[in-house]
Amino acid sequence: MLMYAPLLFLFNGYWMISNVQIFSDNSEFLWRTYQHMRSNHKAGIVVNWAFPLFFMSLASFVIIVF
Repeated sequence: MLMYAPLLFLFNGYWMISNVQIFSDNSEFLWRTYQHMRSNHKAGIVVNWAFPLFFMSLASFVIIVF
């Protein structure tokens, strides 16, 4: 089971580094308490500062699983 721990750590790192709200300071103001905050996340793979980590995660996944 511990063989997959670094792989999960890489994917989790990609998810954290590609978070738009933390590193781009991109958030919206809520005018009412019942409003939902928009996260401005995009579905899919976006080439940005976190793409090298995503590439390493996929390469490690292929090496470990296959």
